[in-house]
Amino acid sequence: MAELQIICVEHTKLDSKIYTMTYEDVLQQVGTFGVYQKRICLLLFGIGFSCGLSTLTMIFTLYSPDHHCRVSGLNQSQEFNPAINVNITAEERCKELVVKSWNDSTTIQTVQFTNKSCSDGWMFDEPEVLTVMTEFNLVCSDAWRKPLAISMFMLGEMVGCYVGGPLSDRFGRRPLQLTSLLLQFLFLFATGFPATMTSYIVLMAFMGLFLYASYCTAFVLGNELVGKKHRNKVSFSLYGGYSFAAATVPILGWIFNDWRWLMRCSGLIGLLYIPLYWFVPESPFWYFSSGQGEKAATVLATIAKVNGKPHPGQNTTALFRSNEESKLVDGEVKMEPSARFQLLQIVTVPTIRLRTLVVSLSWLVTNMVYYGLALNISAFSGDRFINAAISGLLEYPGIIMGSLIIQWIGRPVSLSLLMGAGGMCLAVAPFAQSVSSAFTVSLVIIGKTFIIGAFYINFSITGEMSPTLLRNASIGVTSATGKIGSFVAPYLMFLGETTNRYLPFLIMGGLACISSLLTILFLPETKGKVLPDSPADAELLKPVIKNCCGKRKTDFGSTDNL
Repeated sequence: MAELQIICVEHTKLDSKIYTMTYEDVLQQVGTFGVYQKRICLLLFGIGFSCGLSTLTMIFTLYSPDHHCRVSGLNQSQEFNPAINVNITAEERCKELVVKSWNDSTTIQTVQFTNKSCSDGWMFDEPEVLTVMTEFNLVCSDAWRKPLAISMFMLGEMVGCYVGGPLSDRFGRRPLQLTSLLLQFLFLFATGFPATMTSYIVLMAFMGLFLYASYCTAFVLGNELVGKKHRNKVSFSLYGGYSFAAATVPILGWIFNDWRWLMRCSGLIGLLYIPLYWFVPESPFWYFSSGQGEKAATVLATIAKVNGKPHPGQNTTALFRSNEESKLVDGEVKMEPSARFQLLQIVTVPTIRLRTLVVSLSWLVTNMVYYGLALNISAFSGDRFINAAISGLLEYPGIIMGSLIIQWIGRPVSLSLLMGAGGMCLAVAPFAQSVSSAFTVSLVIIGKTFIIGAFYINFSITGEMSPTLLRNASIGVTSATGKIGSFVAPYLMFLGETTNRYLPFLIMGGLACISSLLTILFLPETKGKVLPDSPADAELLKPVIKNCCGKRKTDFGSTDNL
């Protein structure tokens, strides 16, 4: 977020005094984290919950019970002998079978498999569970449609990354936030009604688009309403809401065995969000940036009143005038750099380019690991509802760990430690299967917890190391790159199901360890530093390794904690 700087001239009988005021200074006068901002964080928690709810219902709607070819004339109550069913291989589940003997009139004792593919459809071992997989028979030759559905949802989120920022800059934070949230819940509800798999995938893609536009807009709005020392609380509120959804969705999945009713009831939760129309404000920063200083003054006056602070008065007017005057250079209008110019700066400045690539890898890995594991938690041994609930609850320690550790040991070291620890857990997990299945699941969930902490730090380090005019573009580029990891994750897990189950964990763990090493080598420490205004300022921020070698001083900045 750019700092709007102004110069105020204060006249007295003896002299005149010149001082600089920023948007942060005005927030200091109306309250940087008072009652008003705490209410905003509560709203952000709710928005984070809505995003987690829309995403993580896929754990249960796309659950695939064990299956086998339907035997002609056999009904769903005539089950396999459990011992036989357990011994069926993945390949045999897609082959026709012939019943050789019966224990009684309802229980099969022995079967013989043929080389023919299923011709009469499939029978699922949990007939009471109705999912997208069982309704549309997404198994065997059609199993690839599951990762396709998830990837299209992630593709929608990627588009939301690109369009959300420019639209909120053009039309305002509040209109885009409310519109995106409304459409997100409408598509969530509508996803409970598709007649074909194609229509389901299309609805999922649109839901992903509006979900991420809502999430990113909420993040920007929250950061523009609090002081810089409290920005972590914005991230914590959004992530906290998302994690609360991760722990809540298993309860909904347990209540609703029918995937259609799970989606419909989740969509109806959107009715609880109607009051947000009266509570979500517009950003004063956006009002100032768009030349609407009087409206900004009104919002700031409301913040001051709720926080018990005096009316900001002339400060907001002065800030508005300065913002208007700052657009004039030698009598001509000074244009803000275009998105094309911003991206060009990211690519052409060597230091910024290298750091963007390193942090983009971090985003890609954290997205890949999180969604790869979270959306496939039901595939691990044990009760799928308990596994999902524990996995969701343990997201809180990951968030808390990330929010605290960056204050103690800084950004790059924290990110590197959490990423490395998560990578090691994932790389070792498949080999722990020989010890016990519970140990494997524990390692996976612990590894995911570490990665969530790294996920949390990504937002902070990306924004803080980027120059002011490139900050939004940098977050947009790296976040969108992260969505490539989300897009690839379901195919990576599918590859493990169809080839070698060790492969996804080794790839994810290896990439996490590589990202950990590159982070500590090339990313700068930004804790206690003033955010850089220009590419030259950004280059003066030294990588943490150089800082440790005694090269700590820069030509700008301050040492107050952020």
